[in-house]
Amino acid sequence: MLPSLRDRDPGRQPACLGLRVRRLGEPNACPTPASTNRPGSGTVTGAERDKNAIKTGRRRDKRKEAIMAATATLPKQIRDMYDDAGRVDARAIATALVETTAMVARSFHVEPDTVRKNPVTPRIQMRGQRLVGILEELTRYFAGDWKTTMIWFRKPHPDLDSHSPLDIAMEGDLDTIAGLVHAFGTGEPG
Repeated sequence: MLPSLRDRDPGRQPACLGLRVRRLGEPNACPTPASTNRPGSGTVTGAERDKNAIKTGRRRDKRKEAIMAATATLPKQIRDMYDDAGRVDARAIATALVETTAMVARSFHVEPDTVRKNPVTPRIQMRGQRLVGILEELTRYFAGDWKTTMIWFRKPHPDLDSHSPLDIAMEGDLDTIAGLVHAFGTGEPG
């Protein structure tokens, strides 16, 4: 027969058998070694873990709210190019530009399979954000009208040897397009 809790020696520490049964208000039956409970030892208590989870959740909510506020004035097509975490989504870009995902992937210098598997891959973020920024700027010049933006973006331009800005963007030359859009917005000849 097993000894009950009342029969044990009060000076003796109980052996920890992996069971965490205890009565309300009773100290933990399996004390942790003193070496892991010191400040700075890297051990996180349950209360600290709960506190950190709440803090991180709040940070994520604030970040999400900031992203939503920043993109609130943009047309739906551009807002849809971002996921909930603020990352650029290559599939959404392809949908908005009425291009294939493979074409968009090539313009970002990644394999199409990479984008198919993970449309928000870190490998496309810099170039994707640059392209979306160009589209945002152009859309602002057209007072938020997406249809006019796409007409301009698809129309052949004399400064691009009769290629459209979309063609040049899909070749991966975003610097030329950014310069053209900036010149268009400031009224510089070109």
